[in-house]
Amino acid sequence: MLDKIDVHLVIVQDEFDAEQQVGYFEQIQTNTAPVGIHSCEEFADKGSIHARHILTDHSWKILLDRGLVIY
Repeated sequence: MLDKIDVHLVIVQDEFDAEQQVGYFEQIQTNTAPVGIHSCEEFADKGSIHARHILTDHSWKILLDRGLVIY
């Protein structure tokens, strides 16, 4: 098992319920910390995010485009 995994999310603020959105990300941080996953969120301007992708620390860029749905 890895000692630690860092996840940096760049997201757009929910225009309907930003407070609830922040609460959900806090729950994710709380629930994933005990297993070594550290996450942080960065809010970007709405027009600055187009496609979805994952960038690894080994320089892999996995393009997901608009089909990414995470539950």
